[in-house]
Amino acid sequence: MEKQGYHYQLHYVIEAMKNQVRAYFGEAKWVHKQQIPTMENYMRIALLSSGYSLLTTLSFMGMGEIVTKEVFDWVISDPKIITASYIIVWFMDDMTSHKKT
Repeated sequence: MEKQGYHYQLHYVIEAMKNQVRAYFGEAKWVHKQQIPTMENYMRIALLSSGYSLLTTLSFMGMGEIVTKEVFDWVISDPKIITASYIIVWFMDDMTSHKKT
């Protein structure tokens, strides 16, 4: 990847993975302490642990050299349009899972 000149992208993927692991740890702490988080805290952590953030970053990485460093900086800045798309997909997944049970 370094030979191709866009090795910096891996840094963003690693950071996205770290954020996801931190979110998993946050959820594990709630379970361990038998806590019920507020909706605001739950949404903040659950959106990260859903994996959509990591998937978005990996998708941009897969696009190769056409994606610039500025795009990655934008994605990790948590823009509202990206967060909104995570919420929509997350709720759609929950509705589908609920219908199956």
